[in-house]
Amino acid sequence: MKPLIAVLLVVIAVIGSLKVLSPQKPSVQGTVTNANTPDIIYYWGEGCSHCESLKKYILENKIEERFQITYKEVWGNQDNLNDLKETAKLCPDIDLSQGIGVPFVFFTADKKCVVGDSPVIEKIEQMIK
Repeated sequence: MKPLIAVLLVVIAVIGSLKVLSPQKPSVQGTVTNANTPDIIYYWGEGCSHCESLKKYILENKIEERFQITYKEVWGNQDNLNDLKETAKLCPDIDLSQGIGVPFVFFTADKKCVVGDSPVIEKIEQMIK
């Protein structure tokens, strides 16, 4: 019986360490937060090609090493969609008459909303300089 308990404890420890060591990725079901107070809140949609383009830029340029990013998938998660709607209200310069598009990024430092992969990349590039 004791060897079985020891094996179970080892298995639990290995599984736990894999979860800690594995990189966090956005998921359709939930929200991935890389920090308590993010610099960037990134609202995206599963299957959105512009969202994938922006994620690729973030990964290739190691943007997560410079800024704390929270990822929120909105097409499959109603709570995240509601959060996006509330966040969009903070940005009067964004035209919401036709709905809210993704990728939609909220920069917390200057309370700025940016929609679209290219405009977000331009904003990040300005922040890096």
